[in-house]
Amino acid sequence: MLGRTHRRSRRWPSTSSRLAAGPQTPPLPGTLLSRGMAVGSFASVSLDPPLVTFLPDRTSSTFPLIRDAGRFCVNVLSSTQDQLCRTFATRGQDRFDSVDWEPAPFSGAPRLSGSVAWVDCEIEVVHEAGDHYIVVGRVHDLSVDNPTSPLLFFQGGYGMFALPSLVLASREGNTEHVRLAELAREPMERLTRSVGMECRALAPDGDRLLVVATAGAASGADPVGGVIPFSPPFGSSLVAWAGDDAVDAWLSEYPDSADDIRADIEADLARLREDGWYLAADEKTREGDVLAMQISRWGRTPRLEKSLHELGSRVGRLMGPRDLDDTNAREVQMVSVPVFDKSGRAVLQLTLYGFPSDSTRASILAAKDRLVTAAAEVTAKL
Repeated sequence: MLGRTHRRSRRWPSTSSRLAAGPQTPPLPGTLLSRGMAVGSFASVSLDPPLVTFLPDRTSSTFPLIRDAGRFCVNVLSSTQDQLCRTFATRGQDRFDSVDWEPAPFSGAPRLSGSVAWVDCEIEVVHEAGDHYIVVGRVHDLSVDNPTSPLLFFQGGYGMFALPSLVLASREGNTEHVRLAELAREPMERLTRSVGMECRALAPDGDRLLVVATAGAASGADPVGGVIPFSPPFGSSLVAWAGDDAVDAWLSEYPDSADDIRADIEADLARLREDGWYLAADEKTREGDVLAMQISRWGRTPRLEKSLHELGSRVGRLMGPRDLDDTNAREVQMVSVPVFDKSGRAVLQLTLYGFPSDSTRASILAAKDRLVTAAAEVTAKL
């Protein structure tokens, strides 16, 4: 029991950080499934013990049933679940009709498919507060199942959470990474406003790469704080200027038999040092990005480790300005450049994602120039 409580307490800060002010749905357990409700007042109260709160209207016909049940499960809706939220906010209908769900482990109440997170609770205390109740719930279990943008309600409409940038949170041992992220934030924001794409900043951290900042429209799960392997094909801009020993260590992730692949990569790194940037137009680049996010979330499991090596042996050659034309410009997935410190060491890799399918050579080069400018601005601050 103590071990379970300890694991839960470690998950609580991560889960509670997803609780943006917006609509949540606390459904009821057992036979009262059809009486779930939407609330916009759910919040974290305490980490130790883990407590949450929501504020139902005293005229609610659903809350008395929740109070009698003594337990509930809160679902944090994603930005794509606005219609589901409208359903739960409407009186007089079966709110769980055609909704996919599974029972929560403690309460048995529904965990709604596609929700950002769920928090399984029992009622600790209920206070009267004017025309509302203040309900305090004790958390028994919780999880972030879909780490994406939550649904928000503002001025009568639904929307999603969007910041110009996100940077790594400060924790013990990552002071330098946080400093780099803060220095990169404003140039990255200006860049993404001008090109309308997403930019990520990666920093080396031993044998791994850490996503320290993002800016612009994210393509999926929030990657800030994500950790991916510092091995081919990831981190080319960082290793190209790192010296022979670092390159050898980076390449050591490849099977010994792949000498031809290693030779191609070494040639790519030499071209990268000459050009100062590279782009990737292989469809496997998108596959690599998905794999990187999976590794960031689940770690280097045996299955993902195998996929990583298979991808490394199949990924296309890095491209430079000599390779780019109007035909393959439509297939460009990303462009990367390094950021250097005063000693000439590459300490960050800035990467642009989300090139439109109608891109031309000229538009790719224009975006690259803005990316290079942003990298130079960060370099000047170091």
